[in-house]
Amino acid sequence: MIDIQHLVYGLGAIVVVGVVAALTMHLWHRYQAQSIVAAEQQIKVVISQKAAVAALAVESSAAQAEEEELTQSGVIAINVLLGRLIDNGDYTNAKLWAENALRSNSNQVSVAIKLVEAHHCAGDRREFFSSLSEFVLPQRDNIDAQTWAHLETMLADFAPGAESRSQQANA
Repeated sequence: MIDIQHLVYGLGAIVVVGVVAALTMHLWHRYQAQSIVAAEQQIKVVISQKAAVAALAVESSAAQAEEEELTQSGVIAINVLLGRLIDNGDYTNAKLWAENALRSNSNQVSVAIKLVEAHHCAGDRREFFSSLSEFVLPQRDNIDAQTWAHLETMLADFAPGAESRSQQANA
């Protein structure tokens, strides 16, 4: 027969193992959460650094000549910055950067589309259509089919009754 003392020791050991396992899992989840926060902060720092570099580039080019066009690499850098800002939900800064770039480079359809996308993501219906008509539609001949499809998807989200259709689809 099992002695009561051994039974108590066995149950105590089980409890200790359970507590250690729970503590280990808690600490692991806490470590993962801290790692995610650190990674997000690192991404924000990188974006801020790139934004600062882009700001210096814009300021220096503005000082050289106000009407000077962005180089192709400058357009690519602005598009990458805008994409990251939009992906991180920073629509205000994305719109600001795009509008600043379009002031002196209104013919950059890729930047104009990023501006329209930022307005779309932020839910700014009026600004979406304003930017679409001011910057994108005048350059419609320079837009490929895939980009048109993306624009049509964004347009459909602002169509009358789009909210009620999406609510019916979710029901």
